[in-house]
Amino acid sequence: NIAVPDSVWNNALAAIAVGKPVVLYDPTGTGKTTLAKQLAMETAVGYDIETASPSWTDQDIIGRIEPDYNNNQVEYVKEPGCVPHAVLQAESYDEDWGLIIDELTRADISRIFGPLYTAIENRSQTLFVTDDDKAVTLSSRVKIICTMNVSDRTVNELDDAITRRFAMIKLGSYDYDSRDQLFNDWVSESLSNSPIDTDDLITLFHADYESLNFNSEGDEKEGIHQFGPMHYRDVVEFLAEATEQPT
Repeated sequence: NIAVPDSVWNNALAAIAVGKPVVLYDPTGTGKTTLAKQLAMETAVGYDIETASPSWTDQDIIGRIEPDYNNNQVEYVKEPGCVPHAVLQAESYDEDWGLIIDELTRADISRIFGPLYTAIENRSQTLFVTDDDKAVTLSSRVKIICTMNVSDRTVNELDDAITRRFAMIKLGSYDYDSRDQLFNDWVSESLSNSPIDTDDLITLFHADYESLNFNSEGDEKEGIHQFGPMHYRDVVEFLAEATEQPT
């Protein structure tokens, strides 16, 4: 199910439709990766997913030359980065193709995205040249969707280069009814054969979520210490395993 507010879903689809790369951001546990996959499957025939890391360089985005060992001989081949690879996938399938870059803020964004910024501004700019001398440019058929955890870095800490070229989409908080639907779906799916009082469990989930995300006046807390509802699914799955009853 699409758990985010309709406005978030519609804004993300609109950005992708006009060729804008997207960054989905919010605190941990708000379903950013799930939403990224749902958007990719809605707008493309398939997708690649890569998780950024502190060791990433622009070569992970654009490509590099790698040694290839075969029959005790070494040859050097051109290995496309995640963006050219997605372009080649789109061409291979003759369909739109999604590229999800998860946990974007684990990497040094300014360092890894430099050539991509240029390609976004100028779609005829060659990103990568394959071993058979094929020039790869940023195709409009590639739908780039990134996720960003504001527990790692706030949006205000990002440079203008990314916020100008990417659509920055905040998932937004989950209201009571949305959370309640999620919690009920999860417990009915996983705890139907458990001795746990699921009504009490759902009440506890709501109380815990509200204590973490709202102040004593009932206003939503600001900053990086907010907490999304998706973590409670992990709790449900753990309890299902720990209390499994014989059938």
